[in-house]
This record gives sequence, C-alpha cells and structure tokens, in this order.
Amino acid sequence: MLALRSAAAIVPTAALAAFGALLLNEPSRPALSPVQSETLRKPIPPATCPITQPQSEPFVPPAPYPTKHSEATSFWLGSEKLWTLRPIDGLWYGLRSDSGYRDKVFWWRKGYDWRTENPPQLKVTGKRLDAPAPSLYLERANPAFIKIPAMLTGVDIPTVGCWEITGDYKGDKLTFVVWVVP
Repeated sequence: MLALRSAAAIVPTAALAAFGALLLNEPSRPALSPVQSETLRKPIPPATCPITQPQSEPFVPPAPYPTKHSEATSFWLGSEKLWTLRPIDGLWYGLRSDSGYRDKVFWWRKGYDWRTENPPQLKVTGKRLDAPAPSLYLERANPAFIKIPAMLTGVDIPTVGCWEITGDYKGDKLTFVVWVVP
C-alpha cells in the first residue's frame, strides 16, 4: 500500500513540473546528435596551454613492444630511450582523490628488464605552467607486469590547469603537457 501512495505522489509532481514548464513558455530544445553532445561536454584547453601534440614523424615502438593503440584518440610519444602513450586531446581527467586528480602513466624503454632493475630508475616530476600550485604527488616507479615490461607511476596532480610532466630515466628525459580537468 505504501508503494502505491509513493507512486501516486510522484506522478502528480512530474505532471506539475511539465505543466510549469509550459506555463513559463520554455522553448523546446531540439535533440543533439551524439557528436554535438560530445562536443558540448568536452572541455577545451585554452590556447595558452601548449598541449603536447603527436610528433610530425610518428614514433613507433620497436619490436617486441606493443605498437597498437587507438589512432583516433592516442599517440606514442618519445623515442627508444623513453616513451609513453598520450591522448591526442591532451586532457587529464584523473580520478578525484584527496591529493588531486590521480592517474597512472606507463613508460617504456627499449631493453628495460624488471628482473634486474626493480624498482626502475625512473624519476617523474611536474609543474603547473599557468599559475602557482603545490607540487605533484608521485609514487615511486614500479615495474608493470605485462607481456613486455613497462614502468608505471601513479601521479596526483593537485589542481586543475596546465601541467608539464617529465620522466627521467637515467638521464634520458621525456616531457609532455596536459590540461587537467575536473
């Protein structure tokens, strides 16, 4: 009986809201196509943030490393000395955490062997380019146990904005810029 009373209360409330919209003469909005809807939701970094773009000569990891990725949404960045996979749009969505926007970054280097170097000698640093901000929180690099070894770092970026992230593996550096969005 209680369920029937609750349903009876919901129906008039919904009808009243629809009637109120008619009374206020709100214009009806045409439905958006999936492409239009995605465009409206997707944040656009400001032109002042130099988001890392694909290299003019695309990098292809050497055999036996993985080479496949979604060409429509990501690209390989770097050289045989150090590389990573980056999104073309340069957006860092990250999972919200107590210390910022958390994500993981995979790094590869030709010849890296987790059995002889554990933990890997990869150091990751970062700085905000568009405003003062606290430092990044970085976990030490760990080996990623996948078919072909990689190095993995957890990164917490403390604020939204334009961030430069640099990986340094034994003096070989790779830098990329992302726009952190909430």
